[in-house]
Amino acid sequence: MSVLGRREKALLALCCLSGVLCRELPAVRFGLPYSFDPWEAATHVRIAAELGRFVKTPQGPLFYCLMLSAKHLLSVDVVVVFTYLTPLFSFACILSVFCTTKRVFGSEVAGLYVAALAAFAGILVHQTSIAVPESLGLVQASMALLALSVAIRRWSPRAFSLFTLFWLFTLLSHHLTFSLMLLGAWIFCAGALYHGAGGKVVRAVLALSAVTAAVGLLVWLLLIPEYTYGFLWLVLQYTGVFRLAISALLSATFAALALLLMKHLRPEDLERYKAAPLLASLVLFLMFSSIMMVAVPAVSRIPISADLLIFHLTPTVLLVVFPATIGLLSPSSLKEWVPKLFPLSWSLSPICAAIALVLSPWLVVSYRFSTLLLISALPYAGVGYQRLMAGLKPKYRVVAAVYLAYAVLAMVYLAYPPPEQILGYNEAYFPPEIHSCAWAMARCSPSYSFDSDHRLGVALRYYTKRWVWLGNETSWLGVVSQKGDVIPLYQEIGYVVMSESMTKYVVLGSILRYDKPLPPEALDFLNSNSVVLRLYDSREAQVFFNSRAAPVGEPLPYLRGLET
Repeated sequence: MSVLGRREKALLALCCLSGVLCRELPAVRFGLPYSFDPWEAATHVRIAAELGRFVKTPQGPLFYCLMLSAKHLLSVDVVVVFTYLTPLFSFACILSVFCTTKRVFGSEVAGLYVAALAAFAGILVHQTSIAVPESLGLVQASMALLALSVAIRRWSPRAFSLFTLFWLFTLLSHHLTFSLMLLGAWIFCAGALYHGAGGKVVRAVLALSAVTAAVGLLVWLLLIPEYTYGFLWLVLQYTGVFRLAISALLSATFAALALLLMKHLRPEDLERYKAAPLLASLVLFLMFSSIMMVAVPAVSRIPISADLLIFHLTPTVLLVVFPATIGLLSPSSLKEWVPKLFPLSWSLSPICAAIALVLSPWLVVSYRFSTLLLISALPYAGVGYQRLMAGLKPKYRVVAAVYLAYAVLAMVYLAYPPPEQILGYNEAYFPPEIHSCAWAMARCSPSYSFDSDHRLGVALRYYTKRWVWLGNETSWLGVVSQKGDVIPLYQEIGYVVMSESMTKYVVLGSILRYDKPLPPEALDFLNSNSVVLRLYDSREAQVFFNSRAAPVGEPLPYLRGLET
Protein backbone atom coordinates (compact mmCIF):
# COMPACT_ATOMS: atom_id res chain seq x y z
CA MET A 1 0.00 0.00 0.00
CA SER A 2 1.45 3.31 -1.08
CA VAL A 3 1.35 6.47 0.98
CA LEU A 4 -0.96 9.19 -0.27
CA GLY A 5 0.72 12.08 -2.01
CA ARG A 6 0.06 15.74 -1.27
CA ARG A 7 -2.40 16.10 -4.16
CA GLU A 8 -4.34 12.97 -3.18
CA LYS A 9 -4.57 14.14 0.43
CA ALA A 10 -5.87 17.54 -0.70
CA LEU A 11 -8.51 15.94 -2.94
CA LEU A 12 -9.60 13.56 -0.19
CA ALA A 13 -9.84 16.46 2.28
CA LEU A 14 -11.90 18.41 -0.26
CA CYS A 15 -14.29 15.47 -0.67
CA CYS A 16 -14.70 15.17 3.10
CA LEU A 17 -15.26 18.90 3.63
CA SER A 18 -17.74 19.08 0.75
CA GLY A 19 -19.57 16.04 2.07
CA VAL A 20 -19.93 17.64 5.51
CA LEU A 21 -21.25 20.88 4.01
CA CYS A 22 -23.69 18.94 1.83
CA ARG A 23 -25.08 17.09 4.86
CA GLU A 24 -25.41 20.30 6.88
CA LEU A 25 -27.41 22.18 4.21
CA PRO A 26 -30.83 21.64 5.86
CA ALA A 27 -29.48 22.66 9.27
CA VAL A 28 -28.03 25.87 7.85
CA ARG A 29 -31.15 26.67 5.83
CA PHE A 30 -33.91 25.79 8.31
CA GLY A 31 -32.17 25.47 11.68
CA LEU A 32 -34.23 22.32 12.32
CA PRO A 33 -33.80 18.56 11.91
CA TYR A 34 -34.57 17.33 8.39
CA SER A 35 -37.20 14.64 7.77
CA PHE A 36 -39.51 12.83 10.16
CA ASP A 37 -37.27 10.27 11.86
CA PRO A 38 -35.17 12.74 13.90
CA TRP A 39 -38.22 13.90 15.85
CA GLU A 40 -39.16 10.34 16.78
CA ALA A 41 -35.61 9.56 17.89
CA ALA A 42 -35.34 12.89 19.72
CA THR A 43 -38.49 12.05 21.69
CA HIS A 44 -36.86 8.91 23.09
CA VAL A 45 -33.72 10.86 24.03
CA ARG A 46 -35.72 13.61 25.72
CA ILE A 47 -37.82 11.16 27.74
CA ALA A 48 -34.70 9.24 28.81
CA ALA A 49 -33.11 12.52 29.94
CA GLU A 50 -36.21 13.51 31.92
CA LEU A 51 -36.71 10.09 33.49
CA GLY A 52 -33.01 9.74 34.29
CA ARG A 53 -32.95 6.09 33.22
CA PHE A 54 -32.75 3.92 30.12
CA VAL A 55 -35.91 3.36 28.08
CA LYS A 56 -36.48 0.81 25.34
CA THR A 57 -35.69 2.24 21.92
CA PRO A 58 -37.06 1.22 18.49
CA GLN A 59 -33.57 0.25 17.26
CA GLY A 60 -30.27 -0.54 18.94
CA PRO A 61 -29.43 1.56 22.03
CA LEU A 62 -25.98 2.84 20.93
CA PHE A 63 -27.30 5.77 18.88
CA TYR A 64 -29.58 6.98 21.67
CA CYS A 65 -26.85 6.68 24.29
CA LEU A 66 -24.53 8.81 22.14
CA MET A 67 -27.24 11.44 21.64
CA LEU A 68 -28.01 11.54 25.35
CA SER A 69 -24.30 11.90 26.16
CA ALA A 70 -23.91 14.71 23.60
CA LYS A 71 -26.86 16.57 25.10
CA HIS A 72 -25.35 16.46 28.60
CA LEU A 73 -21.76 17.16 27.52
CA LEU A 74 -22.69 20.14 25.33
CA SER A 75 -25.47 21.36 27.66
CA VAL A 76 -27.78 22.08 24.73
CA ASP A 77 -31.33 21.17 23.79
CA VAL A 78 -31.94 17.78 22.20
CA VAL A 79 -33.21 19.46 19.01
CA VAL A 80 -29.89 21.31 18.61
CA VAL A 81 -27.98 18.02 18.86
CA PHE A 82 -30.20 16.39 16.24
CA THR A 83 -30.04 19.41 13.96
CA TYR A 84 -26.30 20.01 13.76
CA LEU A 85 -24.42 17.03 15.20
CA THR A 86 -26.04 13.90 13.84
CA PRO A 87 -25.73 14.79 10.12
CA LEU A 88 -21.97 14.57 10.66
CA PHE A 89 -22.13 10.87 11.52
CA SER A 90 -22.07 9.68 7.93
CA PHE A 91 -18.98 11.80 7.20
CA ALA A 92 -16.88 8.82 8.34
CA CYS A 93 -18.27 6.71 5.45
CA ILE A 94 -16.36 8.89 3.00
CA LEU A 95 -13.05 7.91 4.57
CA SER A 96 -13.93 4.27 5.17
CA VAL A 97 -15.04 3.52 1.59
CA PHE A 98 -11.97 5.34 0.25
CA CYS A 99 -9.68 3.20 2.40
CA THR A 100 -11.59 0.00 1.55
CA THR A 101 -11.30 0.67 -2.19
CA LYS A 102 -7.59 1.46 -1.85
CA ARG A 103 -7.07 -1.70 0.20
CA VAL A 104 -9.04 -4.06 -2.08
CA PHE A 105 -7.99 -2.68 -5.47
CA GLY A 106 -4.73 -0.95 -4.57
CA SER A 107 -5.71 2.26 -6.37
CA GLU A 108 -5.79 5.75 -4.86
CA VAL A 109 -7.44 7.11 -8.02
CA ALA A 110 -10.36 4.70 -7.76
CA GLY A 111 -10.58 5.53 -4.05
CA LEU A 112 -10.86 9.26 -4.79
CA TYR A 113 -13.72 8.65 -7.22
CA VAL A 114 -15.40 6.61 -4.51
CA ALA A 115 -14.86 9.35 -1.91
CA ALA A 116 -16.54 11.87 -4.22
CA LEU A 117 -19.50 9.54 -4.76
CA ALA A 118 -19.86 8.87 -1.02
CA ALA A 119 -19.72 12.60 -0.34
CA PHE A 120 -22.48 13.54 -2.76
CA ALA A 121 -24.54 10.47 -3.81
CA GLY A 122 -28.11 11.61 -3.19
CA ILE A 123 -29.53 8.62 -1.32
CA LEU A 124 -26.46 8.37 0.93
CA VAL A 125 -26.62 12.05 1.85
CA HIS A 126 -30.38 11.99 2.29
CA GLN A 127 -30.71 8.79 4.28
CA THR A 128 -27.64 9.25 6.42
CA SER A 129 -27.92 12.97 7.06
CA ILE A 130 -31.25 12.44 8.78
CA ALA A 131 -30.74 11.70 12.43
CA VAL A 132 -31.68 8.05 12.71
CA PRO A 133 -29.78 5.01 14.01
CA GLU A 134 -29.34 3.88 10.40
CA SER A 135 -26.79 6.67 10.02
CA LEU A 136 -24.63 5.33 12.83
CA GLY A 137 -25.24 1.72 11.79
CA LEU A 138 -24.04 2.43 8.26
CA VAL A 139 -20.86 4.06 9.56
CA GLN A 140 -20.14 1.06 11.80
CA ALA A 141 -20.83 -1.32 8.89
CA SER A 142 -18.47 0.57 6.57
CA MET A 143 -15.75 0.50 9.22
CA ALA A 144 -16.33 -3.24 9.72
CA LEU A 145 -15.89 -3.82 5.98
CA LEU A 146 -12.67 -1.81 6.03
CA ALA A 147 -11.26 -3.87 8.92
CA LEU A 148 -12.25 -7.12 7.22
CA SER A 149 -10.67 -6.01 3.92
CA VAL A 150 -7.40 -5.66 5.82
CA ALA A 151 -7.76 -9.03 7.52
CA ILE A 152 -8.51 -11.04 4.39
CA ARG A 153 -5.39 -9.88 2.54
CA ARG A 154 -3.27 -11.46 5.22
CA TRP A 155 -4.61 -12.97 8.42
CA SER A 156 -4.34 -10.29 11.08
CA PRO A 157 -5.80 -10.87 14.56
CA ARG A 158 -5.70 -7.12 15.22
CA ALA A 159 -7.67 -6.30 12.06
CA PHE A 160 -10.18 -9.07 12.76
CA SER A 161 -10.59 -7.81 16.32
CA LEU A 162 -11.47 -4.39 14.90
CA PHE A 163 -13.90 -6.06 12.51
CA THR A 164 -15.53 -7.84 15.47
CA LEU A 165 -15.77 -4.58 17.41
CA PHE A 166 -17.44 -2.65 14.57
CA TRP A 167 -19.62 -5.68 13.82
CA LEU A 168 -20.95 -5.55 17.39
CA PHE A 169 -21.36 -1.77 17.18
CA THR A 170 -23.49 -2.32 14.06
CA LEU A 171 -25.62 -4.80 16.00
CA LEU A 172 -26.14 -2.25 18.77
CA SER A 173 -26.84 0.61 16.35
CA HIS A 174 -29.40 -0.51 13.77
CA HIS A 175 -31.15 -3.86 13.48
CA LEU A 176 -31.85 -3.67 9.73
CA THR A 177 -28.27 -2.75 8.78
CA PHE A 178 -26.96 -5.58 10.95
CA SER A 179 -29.38 -8.06 9.37
CA LEU A 180 -28.16 -7.11 5.89
CA MET A 181 -24.54 -7.33 7.05
CA LEU A 182 -25.25 -10.79 8.46
CA LEU A 183 -26.69 -11.93 5.14
CA GLY A 184 -23.68 -10.42 3.36
CA ALA A 185 -21.33 -12.35 5.65
CA TRP A 186 -22.99 -15.64 4.72
CA ILE A 187 -22.79 -14.81 1.01
CA PHE A 188 -19.14 -13.82 1.40
CA CYS A 189 -18.29 -17.07 3.19
CA ALA A 190 -20.18 -19.16 0.62
CA GLY A 191 -18.34 -17.45 -2.24
CA ALA A 192 -14.95 -17.76 -0.55
CA LEU A 193 -15.48 -21.47 0.14
CA TYR A 194 -16.54 -21.97 -3.48
CA HIS A 195 -13.33 -20.23 -4.57
CA GLY A 196 -11.35 -22.41 -2.17
CA ALA A 197 -9.98 -19.28 -0.49
CA GLY A 198 -10.23 -17.39 2.77
CA GLY A 199 -8.90 -19.93 5.26
CA LYS A 200 -8.90 -18.56 8.81
CA VAL A 201 -10.86 -15.46 7.87
CA VAL A 202 -13.84 -17.40 6.51
CA ARG A 203 -13.96 -19.70 9.54
CA ALA A 204 -13.73 -16.72 11.89
CA VAL A 205 -16.47 -14.80 10.02
CA LEU A 206 -18.74 -17.86 10.07
CA ALA A 207 -18.23 -18.33 13.82
CA LEU A 208 -18.75 -14.63 14.55
CA SER A 209 -21.91 -14.41 12.42
CA ALA A 210 -23.41 -17.50 14.08
CA VAL A 211 -22.75 -16.19 17.59
CA THR A 212 -23.93 -12.64 16.89
CA ALA A 213 -27.08 -13.87 15.12
CA ALA A 214 -28.08 -15.49 18.43
CA VAL A 215 -26.92 -12.46 20.43
CA GLY A 216 -28.86 -10.19 18.07
CA LEU A 217 -32.08 -12.03 18.84
CA LEU A 218 -31.48 -11.54 22.56
CA VAL A 219 -30.71 -7.83 22.06
CA TRP A 220 -33.92 -7.33 20.10
CA LEU A 221 -35.99 -9.24 22.64
CA LEU A 222 -34.53 -7.52 25.72
CA LEU A 223 -33.59 -4.01 24.62
CA ILE A 224 -35.98 -3.19 21.77
CA PRO A 225 -39.78 -2.73 22.04
CA GLU A 226 -41.98 -5.50 20.77
CA TYR A 227 -43.49 -3.40 17.97
CA THR A 228 -40.06 -3.21 16.24
CA TYR A 229 -39.38 -6.92 15.81
CA GLY A 230 -43.15 -7.48 15.57
CA PHE A 231 -42.78 -6.05 12.08
CA LEU A 232 -41.26 -9.38 11.04
CA TRP A 233 -44.44 -11.15 12.08
CA LEU A 234 -46.47 -8.65 10.04
CA VAL A 235 -44.37 -9.50 6.97
CA LEU A 236 -45.06 -13.20 7.55
CA GLN A 237 -48.75 -12.60 8.23
CA TYR A 238 -49.44 -10.47 5.14
CA THR A 239 -47.19 -12.45 2.77
CA GLY A 240 -47.68 -16.04 3.86
CA VAL A 241 -45.13 -18.79 4.36
CA PHE A 242 -45.51 -20.18 0.82
CA ARG A 243 -44.85 -16.87 -0.97
CA LEU A 244 -41.97 -16.04 1.37
CA ALA A 245 -40.42 -19.45 0.66
CA ILE A 246 -40.64 -18.85 -3.10
CA SER A 247 -39.12 -15.38 -2.68
CA ALA A 248 -36.30 -16.78 -0.53
CA LEU A 249 -35.62 -19.45 -3.18
CA LEU A 250 -35.45 -16.75 -5.88
CA SER A 251 -33.09 -14.74 -3.68
CA ALA A 252 -30.76 -17.70 -3.04
CA THR A 253 -30.78 -18.62 -6.74
CA PHE A 254 -29.82 -15.10 -7.75
CA ALA A 255 -26.92 -15.04 -5.26
CA ALA A 256 -25.71 -18.48 -6.36
CA LEU A 257 -25.76 -17.51 -10.05
CA ALA A 258 -23.82 -14.31 -9.34
CA LEU A 259 -21.15 -16.16 -7.36
CA LEU A 260 -20.97 -18.87 -10.04
CA LEU A 261 -20.47 -16.25 -12.76
CA MET A 262 -17.69 -14.53 -10.82
CA LYS A 263 -15.97 -17.86 -10.18
CA HIS A 264 -15.73 -18.80 -13.85
CA LEU A 265 -15.37 -15.35 -15.45
CA ARG A 266 -11.67 -15.09 -16.29
CA PRO A 267 -9.74 -11.84 -16.85
CA GLU A 268 -8.04 -13.19 -19.99
CA ASP A 269 -11.46 -13.61 -21.62
CA LEU A 270 -12.13 -9.90 -21.21
CA GLU A 271 -8.60 -8.80 -22.07
CA ARG A 272 -9.02 -10.21 -25.59
CA TYR A 273 -11.90 -7.84 -26.19
CA LYS A 274 -11.20 -4.45 -24.65
CA ALA A 275 -14.74 -3.25 -25.33
CA ALA A 276 -16.30 -6.28 -23.60
CA PRO A 277 -16.62 -4.73 -20.11
CA LEU A 278 -18.18 -1.59 -21.57
CA LEU A 279 -20.66 -3.52 -23.71
CA ALA A 280 -21.53 -5.94 -20.91
CA SER A 281 -22.01 -3.05 -18.51
CA LEU A 282 -24.28 -1.32 -20.99
CA VAL A 283 -26.39 -4.48 -21.35
CA LEU A 284 -26.63 -4.91 -17.55
CA PHE A 285 -27.42 -1.22 -17.18
CA LEU A 286 -30.29 -1.48 -19.69
CA MET A 287 -31.56 -4.69 -18.07
CA PHE A 288 -31.50 -3.14 -14.59
CA SER A 289 -33.27 0.02 -15.77
CA SER A 290 -35.93 -1.94 -17.65
CA ILE A 291 -36.63 -4.26 -14.73
CA MET A 292 -36.95 -1.34 -12.32
CA MET A 293 -39.24 0.56 -14.68
CA VAL A 294 -41.56 -2.44 -15.05
CA ALA A 295 -41.26 -4.22 -11.70
CA VAL A 296 -41.52 -1.32 -9.26
CA PRO A 297 -44.89 0.02 -10.53
CA ALA A 298 -46.17 -3.55 -11.00
CA VAL A 299 -45.60 -4.74 -7.42
CA SER A 300 -46.07 -1.46 -5.57
CA ARG A 301 -49.41 -0.56 -4.01
CA ILE A 302 -48.48 3.08 -4.47
CA PRO A 303 -49.06 4.49 -7.99
CA ILE A 304 -45.52 5.36 -9.08
CA SER A 305 -45.32 7.13 -12.42
CA ALA A 306 -42.62 6.59 -15.04
CA ASP A 307 -41.37 10.19 -14.80
CA LEU A 308 -40.93 9.79 -11.03
CA LEU A 309 -38.84 6.66 -11.53
CA ILE A 310 -36.80 8.36 -14.24
CA PHE A 311 -36.18 11.36 -11.97
CA HIS A 312 -34.79 9.23 -9.14
CA LEU A 313 -33.32 6.21 -10.88
CA THR A 314 -31.54 7.74 -13.84
CA PRO A 315 -28.84 9.66 -11.93
CA THR A 316 -28.12 6.73 -9.60
CA VAL A 317 -28.03 4.21 -12.45
CA LEU A 318 -25.92 6.41 -14.73
CA LEU A 319 -23.53 7.65 -12.06
CA VAL A 320 -23.19 4.56 -9.85
CA VAL A 321 -24.69 1.37 -11.32
CA PHE A 322 -23.21 1.78 -14.81
CA PRO A 323 -19.60 2.48 -13.69
CA ALA A 324 -19.94 -0.18 -10.96
CA THR A 325 -20.74 -2.87 -13.51
CA ILE A 326 -17.75 -1.74 -15.57
CA GLY A 327 -15.57 -2.07 -12.46
CA LEU A 328 -17.07 -5.45 -11.63
CA LEU A 329 -16.27 -6.75 -15.12
CA SER A 330 -12.88 -5.08 -15.38
CA PRO A 331 -10.03 -7.58 -15.97
CA SER A 332 -8.09 -6.06 -13.08
CA SER A 333 -11.00 -6.85 -10.76
CA LEU A 334 -11.04 -10.52 -11.74
CA LYS A 335 -7.38 -11.43 -11.21
CA GLU A 336 -7.71 -12.20 -7.48
CA TRP A 337 -10.55 -13.61 -5.43
CA VAL A 338 -10.63 -10.65 -3.03
CA PRO A 339 -11.53 -7.85 -5.51
CA LYS A 340 -13.65 -10.32 -7.46
CA LEU A 341 -15.74 -11.34 -4.44
CA PHE A 342 -15.43 -8.95 -1.50
CA PRO A 343 -17.52 -5.92 -2.60
CA LEU A 344 -19.85 -8.21 -4.56
CA SER A 345 -20.86 -10.22 -1.48
CA TRP A 346 -22.06 -7.20 0.47
CA SER A 347 -23.74 -5.73 -2.63
CA LEU A 348 -25.68 -8.97 -3.16
CA SER A 349 -27.04 -8.84 0.40
CA PRO A 350 -29.50 -5.91 0.00
CA ILE A 351 -30.41 -7.06 -3.52
CA CYS A 352 -31.26 -10.55 -2.24
CA ALA A 353 -33.21 -9.05 0.68
CA ALA A 354 -35.26 -6.99 -1.77
CA ILE A 355 -35.91 -10.08 -3.92
CA ALA A 356 -37.07 -11.90 -0.77
CA LEU A 357 -39.75 -9.21 -0.37
CA VAL A 358 -40.77 -9.10 -4.03
CA LEU A 359 -44.02 -11.03 -3.43
CA SER A 360 -44.77 -9.15 -0.22
CA PRO A 361 -46.77 -5.93 0.22
CA TRP A 362 -43.79 -4.75 2.29
CA LEU A 363 -41.51 -4.41 -0.75
CA VAL A 364 -41.76 -0.65 -0.30
CA VAL A 365 -39.47 -0.86 2.75
CA SER A 366 -36.63 -2.09 0.54
CA TYR A 367 -35.69 1.53 -0.19
CA ARG A 368 -33.89 1.29 3.14
CA PHE A 369 -31.59 -1.33 1.61
CA SER A 370 -30.18 1.09 -0.95
CA THR A 371 -27.68 2.78 1.39
CA LEU A 372 -25.75 -0.41 2.22
CA LEU A 373 -25.97 -1.41 -1.45
CA LEU A 374 -24.26 1.82 -2.48
CA ILE A 375 -21.63 1.66 0.25
CA SER A 376 -20.65 -1.87 -0.79
CA ALA A 377 -20.86 -1.26 -4.57
CA LEU A 378 -18.90 2.01 -4.58
CA PRO A 379 -15.46 0.32 -4.81
CA TYR A 380 -16.49 -1.21 -8.13
CA ALA A 381 -17.82 2.18 -9.26
CA GLY A 382 -14.45 3.79 -8.47
CA VAL A 383 -12.66 1.20 -10.61
CA GLY A 384 -15.21 1.76 -13.36
CA TYR A 385 -14.62 5.51 -13.40
CA GLN A 386 -10.87 4.97 -13.42
CA ARG A 387 -11.18 2.63 -16.39
CA LEU A 388 -13.48 4.98 -18.28
CA MET A 389 -11.24 8.02 -17.74
CA ALA A 390 -8.09 6.11 -18.65
CA GLY A 391 -9.67 5.09 -21.93
CA LEU A 392 -10.47 8.67 -22.93
CA LYS A 393 -8.19 10.72 -25.10
CA PRO A 394 -6.71 13.77 -23.32
CA LYS A 395 -8.83 16.22 -25.31
CA TYR A 396 -12.02 14.56 -24.01
CA ARG A 397 -11.01 14.53 -20.35
CA VAL A 398 -12.03 18.16 -19.89
CA VAL A 399 -15.51 17.26 -21.10
CA ALA A 400 -15.54 14.33 -18.67
CA ALA A 401 -14.50 16.63 -15.81
CA VAL A 402 -17.37 19.02 -16.63
CA TYR A 403 -19.75 16.06 -16.70
CA LEU A 404 -18.55 14.88 -13.28
CA ALA A 405 -18.99 18.39 -11.85
CA TYR A 406 -22.52 18.50 -13.23
CA ALA A 407 -23.15 15.03 -11.80
CA VAL A 408 -22.10 16.21 -8.34
CA LEU A 409 -24.58 19.08 -8.46
CA ALA A 410 -27.31 16.73 -9.68
CA MET A 411 -26.66 14.30 -6.83
CA VAL A 412 -26.77 17.08 -4.23
CA TYR A 413 -30.11 18.23 -5.64
CA LEU A 414 -31.46 14.69 -5.50
CA ALA A 415 -30.39 14.42 -1.86
CA TYR A 416 -33.10 16.91 -0.91
CA PRO A 417 -35.76 16.53 -3.62
CA PRO A 418 -38.86 18.76 -3.67
CA PRO A 419 -42.12 17.19 -2.43
CA GLU A 420 -43.45 17.01 -5.98
CA GLN A 421 -40.74 14.45 -6.79
CA ILE A 422 -41.28 12.18 -3.75
CA LEU A 423 -45.03 11.53 -3.86
CA GLY A 424 -45.82 14.77 -2.04
CA TYR A 425 -43.75 13.99 1.06
CA ASN A 426 -42.57 17.31 2.43
CA GLU A 427 -39.56 16.42 4.55
CA ALA A 428 -38.43 19.93 5.49
CA TYR A 429 -39.79 21.64 8.60
CA PHE A 430 -40.32 25.37 8.99
CA PRO A 431 -40.10 27.46 12.19
CA PRO A 432 -43.80 28.48 12.23
CA GLU A 433 -44.82 24.81 12.23
CA ILE A 434 -42.56 24.10 15.19
CA HIS A 435 -43.84 27.23 16.92
CA SER A 436 -47.36 25.78 16.70
CA CYS A 437 -46.12 22.61 18.44
CA ALA A 438 -44.44 24.64 21.18
CA TRP A 439 -47.61 26.72 21.55
CA ALA A 440 -49.65 23.53 21.92
CA MET A 441 -47.27 22.30 24.61
CA ALA A 442 -47.72 25.49 26.63
CA ARG A 443 -51.43 26.18 26.10
CA CYS A 444 -53.32 22.94 25.40
CA SER A 445 -54.86 20.83 28.14
CA PRO A 446 -53.05 17.55 28.91
CA SER A 447 -56.41 15.78 29.14
CA TYR A 448 -57.05 15.71 25.39
CA SER A 449 -55.35 13.95 22.51
CA PHE A 450 -54.11 15.50 19.26
CA ASP A 451 -54.87 14.71 15.64
CA SER A 452 -52.23 15.46 13.02
CA ASP A 453 -50.33 13.62 10.30
CA HIS A 454 -47.09 11.69 10.72
CA ARG A 455 -44.95 14.62 9.57
CA LEU A 456 -46.16 17.23 12.05
CA GLY A 457 -47.39 14.69 14.59
CA VAL A 458 -43.93 13.41 15.52
CA ALA A 459 -42.86 16.98 16.31
CA LEU A 460 -46.03 17.38 18.39
CA ARG A 461 -45.19 14.22 20.30
CA TYR A 462 -41.73 15.57 21.02
CA TYR A 463 -42.97 18.88 22.43
CA THR A 464 -46.22 17.87 24.14
CA LYS A 465 -45.35 14.27 25.16
CA ARG A 466 -49.02 13.43 24.57
CA TRP A 467 -50.92 11.03 22.37
CA VAL A 468 -51.07 12.09 18.71
CA TRP A 469 -52.99 10.34 15.94
CA LEU A 470 -50.47 10.20 13.09
CA GLY A 471 -52.59 10.43 9.94
CA ASN A 472 -53.43 6.73 9.86
CA GLU A 473 -56.77 4.90 9.60
CA THR A 474 -57.82 6.01 13.12
CA SER A 475 -57.00 9.67 12.47
CA TRP A 476 -59.72 12.10 11.37
CA LEU A 477 -57.26 13.91 9.12
CA GLY A 478 -56.05 10.61 7.67
CA VAL A 479 -59.56 9.33 6.92
CA VAL A 480 -60.72 12.62 5.38
CA SER A 481 -57.66 12.83 3.14
CA GLN A 482 -58.16 9.24 1.94
CA LYS A 483 -61.92 9.53 1.33
CA GLY A 484 -61.85 13.09 0.01
CA ASP A 485 -65.06 13.81 1.98
CA VAL A 486 -65.48 15.63 5.29
CA ILE A 487 -66.89 13.64 8.22
CA PRO A 488 -67.69 14.79 11.79
CA LEU A 489 -64.82 15.01 14.24
CA TYR A 490 -64.26 11.97 16.42
CA GLN A 491 -65.09 12.36 20.10
CA GLU A 492 -61.67 10.94 21.01
CA ILE A 493 -59.91 13.87 19.31
CA GLY A 494 -59.42 17.03 21.34
CA TYR A 495 -57.06 19.11 19.22
CA VAL A 496 -56.52 19.15 15.47
CA VAL A 497 -53.16 20.54 14.37
CA MET A 498 -52.97 21.25 10.64
CA SER A 499 -50.17 22.48 8.44
CA GLU A 500 -50.15 24.09 5.02
CA SER A 501 -48.25 21.03 3.82
CA MET A 502 -51.33 18.82 4.40
CA THR A 503 -53.44 20.80 1.95
CA LYS A 504 -50.67 21.59 -0.53
CA TYR A 505 -48.99 18.15 -0.59
CA VAL A 506 -50.25 15.13 1.39
CA VAL A 507 -51.38 14.01 4.82
CA LEU A 508 -48.52 11.68 5.63
CA GLY A 509 -49.71 8.45 7.21
CA SER A 510 -49.15 4.72 6.67
CA ILE A 511 -46.26 3.44 4.56
CA LEU A 512 -48.49 0.88 2.82
CA ARG A 513 -50.96 3.33 1.31
CA TYR A 514 -50.95 6.16 -1.17
CA ASP A 515 -51.09 9.39 0.82
CA LYS A 516 -53.29 12.21 -0.47
CA PRO A 517 -53.76 15.90 0.37
CA LEU A 518 -56.66 17.21 2.43
CA PRO A 519 -59.63 18.41 0.38
CA PRO A 520 -60.27 22.19 0.67
CA GLU A 521 -63.58 21.43 2.38
CA ALA A 522 -61.75 20.11 5.44
CA LEU A 523 -60.32 23.50 6.38
CA ASP A 524 -63.67 25.18 5.66
CA PHE A 525 -65.37 22.64 7.94
CA LEU A 526 -63.00 23.37 10.82
CA ASN A 527 -63.28 27.15 10.40
CA SER A 528 -67.08 27.24 10.12
CA ASN A 529 -68.14 24.52 12.58
CA SER A 530 -69.65 25.97 15.78
CA VAL A 531 -68.23 23.20 17.99
CA VAL A 532 -64.67 23.71 16.71
CA LEU A 533 -62.60 26.60 18.09
CA ARG A 534 -59.55 27.95 16.27
CA LEU A 535 -56.94 28.59 18.95
CA TYR A 536 -53.80 29.31 16.93
CA ASP A 537 -53.27 30.43 13.36
CA SER A 538 -50.24 31.20 11.25
CA ARG A 539 -49.74 30.89 7.54
CA GLU A 540 -48.11 27.46 7.90
CA ALA A 541 -50.07 25.92 10.80
CA GLN A 542 -53.35 26.08 12.73
CA VAL A 543 -54.53 24.56 16.02
CA PHE A 544 -58.25 23.76 16.50
CA PHE A 545 -60.11 22.51 19.60
CA ASN A 546 -63.07 20.11 19.51
CA SER A 547 -65.36 21.35 22.30
CA ARG A 548 -67.26 18.02 22.34
CA ALA A 549 -64.14 15.91 22.82
CA ALA A 550 -63.90 13.40 25.65
CA PRO A 551 -60.81 13.63 27.91
CA VAL A 552 -58.43 10.71 27.50
CA GLY A 553 -57.12 10.79 31.05
CA GLU A 554 -53.56 10.36 32.30
CA PRO A 555 -51.02 8.86 32.04
CA LEU A 556 -51.31 9.07 28.28
CA PRO A 557 -50.72 5.86 26.27
CA TYR A 558 -47.72 7.21 24.37
CA LEU A 559 -45.68 7.96 27.50
CA ARG A 560 -46.76 4.76 29.21
CA GLY A 561 -45.55 2.75 26.20
CA LEU A 562 -42.14 4.38 26.21
CA GLU A 563 -41.53 3.85 29.90
CA THR A 564 -41.82 0.05 29.71
